[in-house]
Amino acid sequence: MREFEKTSQPRADKPSGVGERVSVPTDADARAPRPAGGFRATLENAGLWDLVQLNCGGRARGAACIRSGLRTGHLYFADGQIVHATVGDVDGERAALDILSWQHGTWQSCDMPWPARPSITTPWQGLLLRAAQQEDEARSGQPVRAASGNSSYRPADFEHAVRVDPHGTVVAGHGRTDELAALAAYVCRVGDLIGTLLGIDKLVAVDGSLADGTSCLILRRSSGDVLALRPREGVDLRQLKTQLQL
Repeated sequence: MREFEKTSQPRADKPSGVGERVSVPTDADARAPRPAGGFRATLENAGLWDLVQLNCGGRARGAACIRSGLRTGHLYFADGQIVHATVGDVDGERAALDILSWQHGTWQSCDMPWPARPSITTPWQGLLLRAAQQEDEARSGQPVRAASGNSSYRPADFEHAVRVDPHGTVVAGHGRTDELAALAAYVCRVGDLIGTLLGIDKLVAVDGSLADGTSCLILRRSSGDVLALRPREGVDLRQLKTQLQL
């Protein structure tokens, strides 16, 4: 599990940044004595991906400094997206994916020079899906390749995609995530019930077609997360199915 401590030290002359809460002052607030200094907050059991979703969902504009061991990186947020990332001399999507692979560390709002132009155009949901794919590749020791080419599958290859954690929370996705998440939960539940009745293991994967004729692949990872994918027309998933021994 990724565990990250989130800290923030707001300044009076700094605009609302990553992870900060903005409230409208009242008369009572104006009369109340204000403590000196900033504050430190710890989010227990929070993962780096959770913090990314919080900032993107809150449409915060600002930079966050992420530290993991001896490594330090920065993520820049604007308009509900990750627009820039840096790790040492590396920037852009490559740096963002590197940061998203870190398993533990700290997250803190920070003042950083704003990039002249965005270096990342992939939606944040797509970045999390790419990070999950790379994590799977690292565990298997082999990249998941498309049968028709040499490039890995991309989020754009899937019209609808969603990743759901064991608690039923949508971790990442794009397209009709709610509908796909509900379908994945239903299929997994029915599959588990059938497995219990037959005395076999729980459902691992389902490869089938929906009523409209489109294909759908539902996978349960060893972590308990469920990944549901509906590829775009023309995308061949045979290599992926072979990799997963389906």
